[in-house]
Parts: sequence; structure tokens; C-alpha cells
Amino acid sequence: MGTDSECGIAGGSQGSGRDYISGLPDSILQSILLRLEGTEEAARTSVVARRWRSVWAELPELSLSMAHGHGPVDAALAAYSAPTVRRLEIKMPQSLWSRRVAIPADCVSSWLDFASLHLAGELRLKMPFVNMYTKTTREKEEIVLPLCERVTAIFLTFHGETLRFRLPAAGVFSALATLSISNVYVDGQELEDVLCSRCPCLKQLVLDAITVRGGAHVFPIRSDSLERLEVDWKTNIVYRPSHCHFAESGRHLQRLAITVNYGGWQLMQRFDTVKELVLDVQIEQGIQQYNSFLENTKKLATCEVLVARLDIEHACKPTLLHLLRKCAGLRKLVVQVQLGSCMVDYLCKSLSGCPCGCLENRRTNNIVLDSLEEVEIRGYGDKVELVRLFVKLSARCEKRLSITVSESWKATREEISSICPPDDKVEIVVRST
Repeated sequence: MGTDSECGIAGGSQGSGRDYISGLPDSILQSILLRLEGTEEAARTSVVARRWRSVWAELPELSLSMAHGHGPVDAALAAYSAPTVRRLEIKMPQSLWSRRVAIPADCVSSWLDFASLHLAGELRLKMPFVNMYTKTTREKEEIVLPLCERVTAIFLTFHGETLRFRLPAAGVFSALATLSISNVYVDGQELEDVLCSRCPCLKQLVLDAITVRGGAHVFPIRSDSLERLEVDWKTNIVYRPSHCHFAESGRHLQRLAITVNYGGWQLMQRFDTVKELVLDVQIEQGIQQYNSFLENTKKLATCEVLVARLDIEHACKPTLLHLLRKCAGLRKLVVQVQLGSCMVDYLCKSLSGCPCGCLENRRTNNIVLDSLEEVEIRGYGDKVELVRLFVKLSARCEKRLSITVSESWKATREEISSICPPDDKVEIVVRST
């Protein structure tokens, strides 16, 4: 059998057979392996020579795929020999999302145990369409997340699984700055304990499609450090001021995304300033529904950027104007009209007398736009009329206004491009999608 240099990657001139690459320091070899598609590809280099057998097992980052089941993932983590890893990613390939892949829950829990012992950085588990089960009974089982004291970011995406927390009497997620959990059932008291007393440095919290176990409708959140909060309020979690406390240091957020008519407006009122405010405005047909929208948005948090996603059965123009009246100091506005929403200057589908048809609500003379610089128009709806509306409003802007429109139809792009701004303070940019 040949030597390592004979079996290794040949370098040099005239096929000398000398292995120059294997002579490089481990840190350089690892930087090379990190550029491969995943850790599985890096592990295959162990057959090159004895020199390479342990290089992949000490990589500072692990990216593992569930393409061939959980066995390769278990083997890779068992073979890992470095004391610390700075990033661990385990994901289900998108090509398998249409299947219902079965994974033992205790395997997933063992991966999380590995993270608690070795990870000092970012954890990502993405398995959108799996079925967890126990090895013995083949029944649905829970996923257990232990205390991870050195983990800085956790991203967990499952499919309707139950997430539990294994927490000792003492101990905190002392380094955790970002927590994102999607599509799981959670125990409200356990997660309350984590958020309120176990995450002193938490800055970003994303809870997407979360369901509280036992049918609870209360989800307490308390944090002195939180800067960004995203919650899918369309589940059975309802924001209630009596159960959610924000310290004064937490009254200023970088980004807040809410659905206005589904309890989100109460959460918004807990903050004084939000750098980027995302409003999902969903208003069903009916005068009462529109009145509720007006009442819920009587006061908006002061924001620099407003993203208004309109999915309404009422006129868009007065709805937008109402939001602009509440947003003095706005620098950028993004308008996204969903398919099926009413056109800008058309009346709503409700009976006569709806406030969106009131002439007073369509006036622009009481709108202050002294800071507005950018407007983006996306989605559907009558974009031509929206552009004309903002060209008209530009007279109330003190700064130069840039209006950017994304449009797939050539005829609409040409019509928008034909709109002549009143002066050089307005720029209209039309982009093809």
C-alpha cells in the first residue's frame, strides 16, 4: 500500500506525486472544506489520506442534511471531535418537503443535547414536514430543548410538533440574542419562564404559527432587552395587556409586525417608537369592520418606515390617507395591495354609509409629510392611481420624493411612465417583475 503522500492529492510539476495540500495547517484546510456544499461533502475527504481523517471532524461549522435520513446526522455528530462548534445547521432538503418523513423525537432531542454541550454560536433546525415518533411505541413524541448557555441564536422550524424545555432550577441562556420558533406547540408556562427569566440578552424574538398547548389564549412576554418582536397572532395566541409587560427600556423597537384587526393594535400601543412598523391591514366587508380599523389605528407608534399590506374589501385611498395622517415624521412608505382588494378610487363592497366613502376621509390637506423621501408600491390593485395619489401628495413633501413601482404588465408600466411629475422634486421609477 502506498504512503500518505502517494495516496494524497498530487501537487507539483511533472506528476511528482507530492501532496502539498495536506501539508497545509488545519485552519487553512478547514477553510477549504467549509466552502464545500455541506459537512457530508467535507467528510468524504477523509478517504484521501490519514492526514485528512480528522480535519472535517474539527470544522468550526457543521451543515448537515436529512436527505438520507437521520442516520448520517447521528454519525456525524458522534464523530465530531472539536470541543466547540460555532454554527450547527440540520435541515430537511426542499425536495423532501412533499413527503411525511418520520424521525425519532429522541434523535432530534439528542441533536439539541449536542448543541447544549458543544455549540457556542448559531443553531438552525429546519424540518418543515416531518412526523416525530418514539422508537418504542411509534407514537407522536415531544421535542426537548435543553439549556444552551453559549448559543447566541436559535432558529427552530418544525411542523406542528410539541416543543418542551428541559430547564434546571438555575441557569440561563446567557448568550442568546435571537430566538425564532415556527410551527410548533409550546407549553405557555415553560416558554414564559424562558422569555421572562432565562434570556437576559434576548434582542430578537420571532414566534411564527405558534400554538399554546391546552387551548390557552394567553401568552405572557416580559423582556427588558427585546428590540425586535414578530408574532403570528392568527393562532390561538391573543395579546392581552394584563398578561404582557414591557419595561420602559423595551418601549423602543427596531421592527414590529402586527395584524391590525386581530389584537395586534393593542401590542403596538405598548411602544413609543418603532423604526420599521409592518401593518397587515385586513378589513372584511361591513361598516362595523371599517370602524374597528379606524378605532384601532387612532394612534400609531412613531416610525421611520411604514409597511402597509392591504387586504381589504374597502377603498384603498382613504385607508392609506388615514394611516398617513397618523405617521408624521415618516421617511419611507411601502404599500402592498393584495389581490382582491378594492381599487383606489372605488367605493367599498359594504352598504352605503361606510366611512371609507366619506369625502372628509379622502382629503389630503390635513396630512403632514415633511420627512417622506421614498414610496414603494408593490402587489396588485390600481398602481396607476396610487402613483397619481403620491404625485399629488408630493406637494406636501419638503424633501425630494422617489416613487418606485414594481409591475409585471408592460401596458401598466408604460402608463405609469407617462405620468409627468409636477417638478424635479419627484422621481418615478418603474421596475419590471
